[in-house]
Amino acid sequence: MLSVVLTLCAIVALIWWLTGSSIHSDVSIDPGLQAHVAREALDRVRGGDLATSGSAEVGTILQEMLVGVGITAAEARQMVSGLGFVAPPVQDVEPEASGALTVFSMKDEYASAALERALLVGIQLARMDDDYAGVSDEAQRFDSLLEKADEVEVELFGDDRRARMHFYSRAALVLQDRIQSEPDAERRQVMGDVLREFDKALSLLQEEMHEAMAALPEDQEALAWGSSEDRRRYYFKMGVTNSLRRSGHLSSLGSLYRFRGVNYDVEEAYQLASEEEPLLTRAASLELSSLVALRPPDVRRLTSERPRGQLTQTEN
Repeated sequence: MLSVVLTLCAIVALIWWLTGSSIHSDVSIDPGLQAHVAREALDRVRGGDLATSGSAEVGTILQEMLVGVGITAAEARQMVSGLGFVAPPVQDVEPEASGALTVFSMKDEYASAALERALLVGIQLARMDDDYAGVSDEAQRFDSLLEKADEVEVELFGDDRRARMHFYSRAALVLQDRIQSEPDAERRQVMGDVLREFDKALSLLQEEMHEAMAALPEDQEALAWGSSEDRRRYYFKMGVTNSLRRSGHLSSLGSLYRFRGVNYDVEEAYQLASEEEPLLTRAASLELSSLVALRPPDVRRLTSERPRGQLTQTEN
């Protein structure tokens, strides 16, 4: 009897690993790619007006910012000095306490990023021509749309673009936090200048995503009528729930996927997700023409307005 119980436990554990626990949040970035993006960010600052301002604080602030986003102090100093900035000795840089910020929660920022990504994937699916994925009303074509949703997410958020968004978003939070607590006016000014450079980089990334998204249908009025709207809303919800499920940030979707498998009910999944993240209810209530017209900056603005600390997340 004991051997039977142990065997059953092993099977359950294996199923859990295959369908649930192996689906982690994709916020983890390859260290080599993160280092590349960090150097790219410093090079951007070096090529701007800030590098010629003559401030001796630039190198120190950049080094502290890199440590704040999770790069070791030694690596940060090497990056900063390697690009010609004056960097302080490593021992002069105080490490972040467990990566925590005094004002912003990085875990909450990851959750907001997962929501932003999911909405963009859903909007992209809804923008495509009706029955683009050959789904229509046939339930057996569910896997076709699921595959298309995965392809859309990869196209919009490839590894390089995702790494750049991750770095610039986190760096911006670190700088915003430091600006609020910095008593020295000159350092605040330099931090603000760096922050503006990173904001520009984020805007360019959002424009890249906008260009990668399918063009809006020419006749938007047609979106408001007939079963085409129903299907497009279904595509939107499928894209959102699939992306959130893959990100691992909503416990309800992870549970639903484990118990129902791939062919879960999209409407049920979206309702469950909306209970954890009310912004999804707001998005689904928009006129379809307004929903598909949302651009990446619009979606980012929506997610930045959401009340903090609502999204249930898994530990990485």
